Amino acid sequence: MASTTACTEAVPLVYPQEVKNDSARKAYKLKLLKDRPETLFADLYKSGEVSNLIFLTDQPLAWHAAISAHYPSVKKEGICNGWKIKIKEVEDPDTVMTTVNMYKNGTVMVQGNLTPFELDFLLIKERAQQEKSAPTDNNHTLPETDTTPTSGCPLLTLRRRSPPLDRAITDLKVKFTELERELVQLRELISQQPAQDTRVQQDSSAISTELTKLRQDRDSNRRELSTVRTEVRELQQDRESHMARLTALTELREERRSYRRELTALSEELQERERVKEQLDSHPDHNQNPPEPSNSAATLYPSSISSPHANPTPRSPPITQMNTTPSPQTNTTPHPSRPAQQRGKPDIVILIDSNGKFIDEKNFSPPTQWLKSERHPTGPPPRQHPWRQDHPHLLPHHAPLRSHQGSYDYPQARPEPLLSPGVPPQPQRRELHPDPLSYAQAVKRTAGPTLTTTTHVPEPTHTPPHDELRDIQQMLSLLCSHLI
Repeated sequence: MASTTACTEAVPLVYPQEVKNDSARKAYKLKLLKDRPETLFADLYKSGEVSNLIFLTDQPLAWHAAISAHYPSVKKEGICNGWKIKIKEVEDPDTVMTTVNMYKNGTVMVQGNLTPFELDFLLIKERAQQEKSAPTDNNHTLPETDTTPTSGCPLLTLRRRSPPLDRAITDLKVKFTELERELVQLRELISQQPAQDTRVQQDSSAISTELTKLRQDRDSNRRELSTVRTEVRELQQDRESHMARLTALTELREERRSYRRELTALSEELQERERVKEQLDSHPDHNQNPPEPSNSAATLYPSSISSPHANPTPRSPPITQMNTTPSPQTNTTPHPSRPAQQRGKPDIVILIDSNGKFIDEKNFSPPTQWLKSERHPTGPPPRQHPWRQDHPHLLPHHAPLRSHQGSYDYPQARPEPLLSPGVPPQPQRRELHPDPLSYAQAVKRTAGPTLTTTTHVPEPTHTPPHDELRDIQQMLSLLCSHLI
C-alpha cells in the first residue's frame, strides 16, 4: 500500500420515499450509477452505516490493471463471470484487507476495509485513465470463466509476447503514478501551508492576546482585592472608633442625666431654702422688746380682780401659765390696735437641778405642788413660801408641770416676769406666731416682759433683763457640762 494517499469522499446512496421494495432500489441504483460513471458511491445499511463502495465503468480492464498495479500485495481470483482482487496487508500477506469484485456489466464493488480504498480512489482513477490511453486489445470484455486454463485476457497475451516491453511499460507507469502522487501531495501541501500558517499565526496571536487580557484582568482583580481588603480594614477601624465614641457618648449621656437629676434636686432645695428665707424675712423683728401692757387689757378681766380692795381674799402667789393651750378665762385674741411688730417673744423654761437633771414636781413638799410661776429657771424652787397656805384655792386650777413636758408647743407670746405678792393682776395676752421657733432662736433672744395669769396681787415687780440673760447663760453652761 502506498505511504501517502489522496483524500476523497464517497457519495452516499439515498433512496427517495417512493422507492420502497428491493427491485425499485436496484433499478434506482443502476440508473444513478449510469448517470454518473466512475463516481464512487457508498451503499448504506438501514442503520446508516456504510456497507460497501460501488461505482460503474465502461473500462473494467483498465481498472483491473490499475488496482493490481496500485497495491503491492494482491491476489487475483475469478468469480461469477468477473474478476475478484483481494488486497492484503504488506506486513502480513496472509491477512486480506479489502476485496474488489468486478462484474461483466462494468460494476465494481469494494468490500472490507473501505477507508484506504476510499482515500486512494483518485490515484487509482488516474492510473486507470493511463491504462485506458495505452494501446491494448479492443476486446475489453471480461472472460466468461477463470477456471479454463486456455482462456486468457489480451493483456496477458501481450505480456507473453513482449515481456521486456511490458515490464518497462509497467515500471514507467508505476513511476509516473508515484510522481503524480507526489505532485498532487505537493500541490495540496503548498495550497494548505499558507492557510495553516496564517491560521496558526492568527490562533497564536489570538491566544497571546487573550492570555495578555487574562493577565491584565488578574492584575486588576488583585489590585481591586487589595483595595477592598484595605477598605474593609478601614471600615473595621472606623466601626471600632465609632463604637468607642458611642460608648463615651452613652457614658456622657448617663452623666448628664445624673447631673440633671442633681441639678433638679439642688434647684428644688434652693427653692425650698428661698421659700423658707422669704418666710423668715416676712416674720416680725423678735429682737424688739414688747411694749408694756396697756390699761385696756385690764378690761378683759372681771372687776373683782382688777382692784386690790374689791376682793377681800388674801394674797396668793403669782401663777404663770404656759401658753400651750388657750385658757377659757383669758382672751387670746390680740387687740386689733396692736401692731405686728409689738408681739411678745416666747421663752423656754427647763426645770433642772444643779447636776443638769430634770426636776420632778412630785418630789416637792407634799401635799401641795409648786406652781409654774413660782419656779426659777436657774435653780431649785424655794423651800418656804408663806403665802402658799393663804391661797390654796389656786392650785387645783393648774395642771402638774410634768404634763407639759414632751408635748410643749412653743408659746406664741413671751410670758411676763413673775409677780410678787401684792401686785395687781395683769390681763393675760397671747399673740400668734407664724412659725415655731428653735431653741437657738429662743436663747439668742433677749428677755422681755411676759404675760401671766395671776391672782390679785397688789404690787407688781419686774425682773431685770440682764438677770434673765445671766440665768440663761448659767442654764446653758450646766447643760453643756452635763452633756460633756
